[in-house]
Formats: sequence, C-alpha cells, structure tokens
Amino acid sequence: MPNPENIEPYKFKKGQSGNPNGRPPNRVPKTLQKVMTKTKAKKFTGLSNEEINDWEAALLTMELDEIKLLSREAEAPIYVRGLAMAILVEAKNGVCKTLERLRANVYGQAKRTYELTGANGSDLVPARVLTKDEAKQLLEELEKEY
Repeated sequence: MPNPENIEPYKFKKGQSGNPNGRPPNRVPKTLQKVMTKTKAKKFTGLSNEEINDWEAALLTMELDEIKLLSREAEAPIYVRGLAMAILVEAKNGVCKTLERLRANVYGQAKRTYELTGANGSDLVPARVLTKDEAKQLLEELEKEY
C-alpha cells in the first residue's frame, strides 16, 4: 500500500482543477460553416455510432440494384455513399474487402483456429520420456546456462 505522506503533495487542492485549460474547442462547426451555409451547418449533427452500425448492417443485406441507387442518393451521408460506391467498384473487379470489413464490424471478426501437426496428423516433435539421469543432466546444464 502506498505511503500517504508520499501522495499528499500531489493531491489536488480544494477547488483546483485537474485540467485548467479545459477541453479543447470543437473545430467541426467552424469548419463546416466555411464549407456549407451557416443554416445547413447548424442543422448538422453527424452520424452516431448506432446510425453507422445500422447503415453498415443495411448495406450487407441490400441487393445490388439498391446499392446502386444508394450510391447516387444525394440525401444519403457521404460515408454511406462512399461505402456503396466502394462495394460497387469492388464487385465489378471481383474483390470484396469492403464487405469483409463491414461484416467484421457488424458481426465481429471470424474466429480462426490453427492446428499444428506433423506428417499424417502425428505430433510435430514426438514426446520423449527422460530417464532420471537424463533429467538430472538437463537440469544441471540449464542451471549452468541460465
């Protein structure tokens, strides 16, 4: 247990803040006002984690025609449109990395198991029982070395 005498000088004084400068200001609203109109920037709330999860789950179950429509939907968030476009481009090229990542985000990473065996399923290194003399010799060698 720590000694209280060593802790006392580092405790905050009554009324003293642990973060005197406070939280840094959010730069998103100011940047959005530069890019968008002020009224549109004020309406901006962003996507919550729940909404992102819902969009990703929906994209996994959509048909190709629906994804094509979503990629052209002007009212859809750019994140969703970008995912839809990535899915379309990858589908055209026979790749599915975006879908794999979406699946991992929504349903979790697939569990991978590995089995290490030798030829015909035998042990990689065959088990060997040491005699008392061999065990004693091995122990002595290890003590010398380490």
